[in-house]
Amino acid sequence: MGFKDLALFNDALLAKQAWRLLQNQNSLFYRLFKSKFFSDCSILEASNSYSGSYAWHSILKGRDVLLKGARWRVGSGESISVWLDAWLPSLEHPQIQSHIVEGFEDIKVKDLIDPETHSWDDNLIQGLFNNQEVNLIKSIPLCTTTVVDTLTWPFNASGSYTVKSGYKFLAKYELQNQSLADLDQNNDLWKLIWGLDVPNKIKNFVWRSSRDAILVKKNLKKRKILNDDKCEQCGQAEESVLHAIWECSKLSPIWDVIPDFTCHQSRSFADTKDLLLYVSNAGSKVDLLVLIMWNIWYRRNQLRLNKDNPISQVLQTSQRCLLDYQK
Repeated sequence: MGFKDLALFNDALLAKQAWRLLQNQNSLFYRLFKSKFFSDCSILEASNSYSGSYAWHSILKGRDVLLKGARWRVGSGESISVWLDAWLPSLEHPQIQSHIVEGFEDIKVKDLIDPETHSWDDNLIQGLFNNQEVNLIKSIPLCTTTVVDTLTWPFNASGSYTVKSGYKFLAKYELQNQSLADLDQNNDLWKLIWGLDVPNKIKNFVWRSSRDAILVKKNLKKRKILNDDKCEQCGQAEESVLHAIWECSKLSPIWDVIPDFTCHQSRSFADTKDLLLYVSNAGSKVDLLVLIMWNIWYRRNQLRLNKDNPISQVLQTSQRCLLDYQK
C-alpha cells in the first residue's frame, strides 16, 4: 500500500497497551485502573462511558481490538462465558453460534466439564450445541489439574499480541467487512490519489480523509475523548471530515468562487471519497481540490491554536503551492 493506515495502526498500538495490562494484573497501573473503572468485573467486561481519563479511553479502544481477535485457551473454564466469549478452536467461527438455551444463559465453560472425570460432559454439550460445535469442543484437551484460562492471540505464532500482527489482523478485518462495490471504489480512489501531481504529504492527508481517519471532533467524540462534536467554525453541525474541509458554511468564500467546484452549491456527498470520485469523473481539477482541502485543514488547526489565518488566503496559497510544485 505504500504506507500504513494510520487509524488502524494507532488502534493496533492501543491494543498493545491493553494486552500489557491483561498480562500484568499485579502491576500498579492495572490495580489503579481496576479500582477506578472495573472494580466488579474484568477489563474485558468493563463498559464504555464518557467518564474516565484519556488514558483509560485509549485502553478501552485497544481492549475492543483484542475482543475482535483474541481467543481463550481453556484451562479450568471458570473465566470463559460459553455464549459470549471466543473459545472454540476455529479462526472462522470461534464463538458458539447455537441459540442460547433457556436456563443455561449464564453458564461458564467449566459447567460443561464433568468434575469427576475431568472430561467433557457429552450429554450436556450434545444437548446444547450443533454437531460442528460439539466436535470442536470435544477436540479441546482438558487438564486433570487446575489450570487458569488463558487469553491468546492466534495471529502470532507465540500466542502473544504484537503491534505488527494486530495491524495485519485489523487490515484484514476491515477488508472482510467491506462489500465488493466498496473494494472497487477504494481501488479507483487509491489510483486517483496516488496518481495526483501534488506533494506526498497532501496525498497522505487526502487518503486518510477518505478513510475517515483524521481527528475531527466527530471522530474524537466517537472515541470518547470529547463530549461535544460541534464545528467550531459555524457552530451548527457536527464536525465530520467532509464538513470540516467541504460542507461548512464558513468555507463558501473559498469553494463558491471556483468555477470547477460549482458542485459545492448544487450537490451533496456521502463522504470525502464520494466527493473526490465525483470531481474526478466530472473532469475537474482534483489537484487543486486536494491542495485547498489540505490548506483548509491546516487553517482549521491554526485557528484552534489561536493563530490568525485569514480564509481569504487559503485559495491563493493553494494555487501558488500547486504552481510551484508542478513547475
